[in-house]
Amino acid sequence: MTKMITYSFIFTMLLLLGCGLFKDDFMEINPFGPGLADSTHYSIEKDPKVLEIKAKLSRRYASNGNYFNDVRVNVSKGLFNNVLIKEGSVKINGKQMEERQEFLTNTPVYYSDDVDWKNGSKYLIIVTLSDGKSYACSLNTYKSNITKFSTPSKANINNELTVSWTGNNPLAELRISCSIVKANNLSFYKGVDIDDSSDQVYTFLPGYFNSVGDTLSIKEVTLSLISRQYGEISNEFKNGSEIYSELIIEKLIKNQ
Repeated sequence: MTKMITYSFIFTMLLLLGCGLFKDDFMEINPFGPGLADSTHYSIEKDPKVLEIKAKLSRRYASNGNYFNDVRVNVSKGLFNNVLIKEGSVKINGKQMEERQEFLTNTPVYYSDDVDWKNGSKYLIIVTLSDGKSYACSLNTYKSNITKFSTPSKANINNELTVSWTGNNPLAELRISCSIVKANNLSFYKGVDIDDSSDQVYTFLPGYFNSVGDTLSIKEVTLSLISRQYGEISNEFKNGSEIYSELIIEKLIKNQ
């Protein structure tokens, strides 16, 4: 049975800040800037077991037809404690990743948009710690992937809504994330996991996009079809570390 998931506001904001920003939403690292002057923001440990690695290669098709490729690697010593590796580095396929700082949160991240997304290709991320020792993480983009996400551009959001897609990746997790904008321009988020991606179709039941007890009408909904495929990460790192490729296709639906 398809699982229905309502994401909390905090989780969603973290997801958007960590994964949905573009290059212009970063600023160059300033060692004296807010949040980075404190030495606890730098990793001086030589033991990878204390570091949690989250690495993602992403291709995102925005609802306006533009697409963006990027790679982000977050290194953390704990919840809300992302770090940069002092005298270390992160590379993807031999290319040095940039040290960036998210504009809104000052969270440090390793970033690159100089990596092409190619279906059926292998990507190798090398994390080098301050003692000079390196650890490998790898992933592959699947040869057969989702190539199209079809939704109406306008619909009565209160009614049943059917969407479909072309292509399939049996090795990937598939879900649809929903950003729902109300008449007052405030947003909330919901989402569904697709248990069987080979169906290539999903129907939202009438009233799905409405929030309980909210009488404000819906202005528009952005649906994001997200296909995520996990790779292999060194078991030297802390439990919870992961690496994956993620294909995102967004579609905007105006309520009529």
